[in-house]
Amino acid sequence: MNLLAMDTSTDACSVALWVADKLYLDHRVEPQQHAQLLLPMIDTLFKEANADVQELDAVVFGQGPGSFTGLRIAASCAAGVAFGANCGIIAVSSLQALAQGLFRDNGYEKVLVSFDARKGETYWGTYAVDSKGLMQTVSADALDTPENVVLPEGFVRADQSTAWPNAQDHITLATPKALNGEWDTADKALPIYLRDRVALTEKERAAGDTLTS
Repeated sequence: MNLLAMDTSTDACSVALWVADKLYLDHRVEPQQHAQLLLPMIDTLFKEANADVQELDAVVFGQGPGSFTGLRIAASCAAGVAFGANCGIIAVSSLQALAQGLFRDNGYEKVLVSFDARKGETYWGTYAVDSKGLMQTVSADALDTPENVVLPEGFVRADQSTAWPNAQDHITLATPKALNGEWDTADKALPIYLRDRVALTEKERAAGDTLTS
């Protein structure tokens, strides 16, 4: 099973390639550079693996929540690669991937993970590891004010000050779906924003309104 994964939902730009049972990874924390970095990072990993995009079985991407701009970059790139490779798309929650990384690095089995959503709000979700070592959703990803996010008993809390979504964890989470052929077509590579308003109307822009990504 050959998989390419990417996540640009936060300040981290993360790409992983799983080819011939070997992992190739490029993970960088470089804010606002994702559009410039993502394609060259992907190209470099394919060269390191001596692999071709046509060998891919699926492309995995972090669908959010997170930075609106970052989510669109990953979704559009994943769709383009999948279309060119004539392969499937698998979406993974960026919060779930962060939880998976915390289990991989620290052994945390129950985690509440959160991202700063700006405007005094936070994206958050809770996850617990299953018998196969995969983080499963306990409470669905949500948008709320920090004071309304309550840490369940027995859970560890972590946010992007602790770690960033890492594309190798997207591969871990997506592999069971890929093995079962559970993927979508390239046109279904859609971000999850959790906010209703993801763009300003022309009237709002003319009035000088801004929307924080």
